[in-house]
Amino acid sequence: MQATTQAAKNGLLRTAALAVSIAGTLFWLYTFYGIAQVPAGDGSGFQWIAVVPLGLVFFVFTFPALVCAWNGQFLWAALVIGCAGLIAFALLWSELLGEFYPHELVLIVTVQSIAISQKMRIGCNDASRFATA
Repeated sequence: MQATTQAAKNGLLRTAALAVSIAGTLFWLYTFYGIAQVPAGDGSGFQWIAVVPLGLVFFVFTFPALVCAWNGQFLWAALVIGCAGLIAFALLWSELLGEFYPHELVLIVTVQSIAISQKMRIGCNDASRFATA
């Protein structure tokens, strides 16, 4: 009975480690598409330098997790380093998006703050119209 629960526990752990490492692999592959969609800018192609740190994250965290989970060895370590890889990808990608699209992010924040200030002003004006003198 105990061997059955241990096998089920390992199966669940292996599935989780595989899911995390496959998600990291798919995201790493998506980054090539994402970088290809970046506007050319000055036409130098320097946006492709971002492939180096993304590849480093993949080969340091995600690939070892994928290999360990695929072989069913070191499952806890595979899950932990796979999650660390996803976190590293998220932090690095958010930094790269800020570098690739600095004006668009500022524009989104500005449009949202204008919309909020417009709602506040309309709300104040509407309330003052109905006030009794």
